[in-house]
Amino acid sequence: MAKREVTQIYRDRDGNISAFFVRDWGKIPKEEVIQDIRNCKHYYYVKDPLEHFLNEAKVTVVCEEDGKYLRTTADESILNNLDSLPDY
Repeated sequence: MAKREVTQIYRDRDGNISAFFVRDWGKIPKEEVIQDIRNCKHYYYVKDPLEHFLNEAKVTVVCEEDGKYLRTTADESILNNLDSLPDY
């Protein structure tokens, strides 16, 4: 399982996250990230830019009635949340 750091996000016209920019990999569509996580193919995470090697937040898949979406595990930092990442 490869470990992939998400550093930026792509948004659609409605402002929803549609893809991720992953360090050393490039742009990966949201649906592919969901499949990678569900199939235990890759581990995606976000780092707090101010903490460097600390506060690594795992990206997880959440299933709701209206579909699947991605979010980071909860911790004390808001800087490692997906919505806190810069747009690409």
